[in-house]
Amino acid sequence: MESLSRFLAILYSATIGKYNNLVNLEETVKTQRSQVQNVYQRRFDLIPNLVATVKGEQTLKKQTLTDVINARASASQIKVDINNAEEFAKIPSSTRSAFSSSWKTHGLD
Repeated sequence: MESLSRFLAILYSATIGKYNNLVNLEETVKTQRSQVQNVYQRRFDLIPNLVATVKGEQTLKKQTLTDVINARASASQIKVDINNAEEFAKIPSSTRSAFSSSWKTHGLD
């Protein structure tokens, strides 16, 4: 009878030890799962910021491209009133000589 009670005491101790180990493992799993959920939530919270950043960058690039296109278009056009000597004097001499020869060719001199 004494050996049976020892056996039952050992079995009970082993069962309680395994149960406590399982409880600890379950708590570890819950902790790790909550950390994963926290990481997912942080990533999800960053999506609107990322979208706003991309939209802002897109707007900046679009505006920059428009400005460059307009600058190139206006740079290729020289708007000078040939009757105004001050504006004509501001034109570089190489360009002025090209205008002058063109004017002479077309009888505008």
